[in-house]
Amino acid sequence: MSAKPSVTFGTPGAERLKRRQPKGSIEQRNRGGATAGKNLDGFAALIASEIEKVGPPDLEIHLFKQLVVLPGYFRPAKQWDVVAVYKSRLLAAIELKSLGGPSYGNNANNRCEEALGCGVDFRTAQREGAFGVGAAPFLGFMILVQDDTKSSLNWKSPHAIPPRLPMWSFTIWIATGCFSSTP
Repeated sequence: MSAKPSVTFGTPGAERLKRRQPKGSIEQRNRGGATAGKNLDGFAALIASEIEKVGPPDLEIHLFKQLVVLPGYFRPAKQWDVVAVYKSRLLAAIELKSLGGPSYGNNANNRCEEALGCGVDFRTAQREGAFGVGAAPFLGFMILVQDDTKSSLNWKSPHAIPPRLPMWSFTIWIATGCFSSTP
């Protein structure tokens, strides 16, 4: 029986931010903790562990910039967080992102655009044969949304909201509004 990978959010980035930040300086809105990276390493390891459990014995799983660069169509290449390969054939590519406050509206829009753009780029590259003839890899894009009162509030916009996007919270909007039309 193997030990379950620990899943943490925020600690590695927060620790790296402390080392990076000069004494007496306050980084705006804790942005450095998120941009320092490593926030979702525990989730990547958990996903890799679950793929490994159900995959064939000689399945290769690559994490964290180690053999995770895949070709795109509209851009030359992209680094993914988790890549699964079996006998030199791509089986899965998974991207992990986090969304925290205080600027949920802006960040949610950026994450949605990123997910849709990556999906279109990946599927177009697939259609054009970048992953081999007949390849149909799984594409995953996980967004972990911070659970706080602001992420639970209804999204407000000064513009008319399309009927297909009712007044949802950011959490629901990311889960359904963003991904309901992902290719």
